[in-house]
Formats: sequence, structure tokens, C-alpha cells
Amino acid sequence: MTQLAFPDVSFYFQPLAEGRKCASCKLGSFGLSSENPEGCFQCFCFGRSSSCRQGTHSWTQVVMAGERLLAIGRGNSRLERSQGLILVPDYDDDSRSVRVGVESISTAPLYWSLPKTFLGDKVASYNGFLRFQTWSNGPRPYSPDVLQVVVLIELAEHIDLMFLFMLYGQEFPLVQLQSHDRIVLEHFPRRQSASDGRYEVRLHEEEWVEKGARHLPATREVLMVALQGLERVLVRAGDRMESTQARLKGVALDVGMETESGLSRPAVGVETCDCPPEYSGSSCQNPGRGHYRWHRAQYQATTEEIMLVHLAGEARPCKCNGRAEQCHPETGKCMVRKQCFSCSRPFQFSPALVFPSHMLLLDMVTILHAFSGHHTPLYALIAFYF
Repeated sequence: MTQLAFPDVSFYFQPLAEGRKCASCKLGSFGLSSENPEGCFQCFCFGRSSSCRQGTHSWTQVVMAGERLLAIGRGNSRLERSQGLILVPDYDDDSRSVRVGVESISTAPLYWSLPKTFLGDKVASYNGFLRFQTWSNGPRPYSPDVLQVVVLIELAEHIDLMFLFMLYGQEFPLVQLQSHDRIVLEHFPRRQSASDGRYEVRLHEEEWVEKGARHLPATREVLMVALQGLERVLVRAGDRMESTQARLKGVALDVGMETESGLSRPAVGVETCDCPPEYSGSSCQNPGRGHYRWHRAQYQATTEEIMLVHLAGEARPCKCNGRAEQCHPETGKCMVRKQCFSCSRPFQFSPALVFPSHMLLLDMVTILHAFSGHHTPLYALIAFYF
């Protein structure tokens, strides 16, 4: 029987691609990819530029060496909570293991905190993966309710959202991101891992929801701002309830590293923006040379503007009174002589003198004054010394 051949029309439904066969990205977008339903990625650039391109980045990895071990026994350990999750205490550097004591085995899971190398500015990890392997020895797996958020979001097109959000119970995400003191994003896998506990979590807005009563799906803008200032990355310690042992290993985070073009594993989705001079970074997320990050004390704006202006901060010129060109990009402290309002001992600042070499060396003047028997006026000694 003859089969009819239908043309591939999938490219007609990629709104950010253009051309007869959608072979290029529209202005303001980049990174043509057949795996992207949009065809390309929208330029973000933290709202500071509308011009960007696919960067010459290749995927490298931040890796957690070795493994972490957790043992739970009888006791009364004081466990920290953060955004509703119970945290595993810091581990011993030598053994990379930690033991906690509890009065009774809880059905709520504990969460590993990833090391500092996974925190800070990870904008170049967008569209990459966080990979890890967990194991726990609990007698039974968690209820499917753990996966409830993703299942319901997938049904959102067919069910009234207001009714949808009333169905939520207690959820324990696989991964939680905390950023800028107020952004909390959570990932709920569509299915639990096989018996080996391996996971790959994509850092793309489709894989994350905002924590809160509504659990709204994340946007590219919110995820990018969150990645700019990661404060905590929490990973659930296993998939089984009432565990007394747990292990975390094989943790690796993709990070786009700018390299020569043509290298393997291109970091598709990592943008390179044409930034104004006061900004720097692949997405204009950082202050440029001679500028520092400034945050508004009070602000009135829409949600996205709050994210961009307040959380990510604005670039302001260094305030060094013309005596230094650079300052710390986060604190604004001048790199040479602080803010040049005062001199280090034993120097004293003179408003009438412009150049640092003309500051008064008080200790030398004092010695000369003492040897002269206090008969020579100080102004004469100062003039003689200089």
C-alpha cells in the first residue's frame, strides 16, 4: 500500500524563527535549535540590550568531588529549616559524612545543600543540566503526591486554574533554588528515577515553578535573575520515606565557558549580549569597568521590573573623587584609596592639596620640630620638608 508523504511543517509553528524554512532567528532572538519549540531563544540581557547572539560558549562542569553520606539515628539534633525544607547539617571535611539524631523518623525528607562552588552568578548555566545521583534506604517510596505539581500544571489547559491550585497538598521538590532573598524556584520531576537514583534537571523555565500558594510556572526572566545570584541549591536526600541512611554523589552543573568556536558541546542557549559600557557579563548582568552594583532602597514597579532593577541591581559610576578609576563591583569601595576622604596613618589629608604625594607626613615633621627646640615654626618645617 502506497504511503502518502507529508511535508515537515513543524517549522511553521516556531514563532522566533524566520525564513522560508525557519533557518534563522528573528531580530532579538538567538540560538536556532530544532529542540526549542520557539525555534530560538529570546534575548534577555537583563533588559539592558535587545541585541544578542549565540555565544561561542562550550559546556564545562562544576563538580562536587566525592560523595556525601548521611546517617540518621536516635537523638535530638537541631536541624535548620529553609523555605519549608529541613536541611542536612554541614558535613565533616575529612569523612564527608554527617550524623543527625531525631526523636522519631520523619516522613518529611531532608535536603542536601550544594557547596559554594555551585552558588553565585550561574547565568551561563541557563539551558544546561544539573546532574546528581541520590540513594536512601527507606522501606517505601514517596507517595505520587510528590509529583503532583507537574501533573497538574500539564492539565492546566483543560482545568480551571483557580480550582487547580486548591488541590495542592504538601510537596517536596527534588531541587529548590533560592536567590536574592526572595526568589524560590522548585523542580518536580515528571517521574521518579529508576533504582539507581540518577537525575538530570534542565535549567530551563519549563522545568521550574515558583514556590508559593499559586505555584506559577517560571518565566525565562525570573529564572535568569535567579541564576544571577544563587544563594542556595537544595537537593532532596533520596526518594524513599523513613530513611536512616542517604547518599549524594555525582553532582555536576553545566556552565558555559567562552571558548574558540567549533569546539565540542556548544552551550546552546547561553547568550552573548551587546552591552552598554556601564554593564558587562554575557547577559549584561554585572557592572562594567568603573561602575558598581546599586540597589534601590524603595521602588514601585511591575514584577519583572522589580526583578531587574531591585534584585539584579543597577550600574552606578564609582564614587572615588577622581582619584581611582575602579571600585569593588558589589560594594562600590574604591580599589586604590577607598573613597579618598581620609589618609592612612601617619598621613593627614589636606583639602588644599590635590595630589597624594603632597600629603603631610606628620611623624617626620614632628621629629624635626622636636630637634629644632620648638623654635622653628611648623609651617617653615613643612615647607623645608617638601
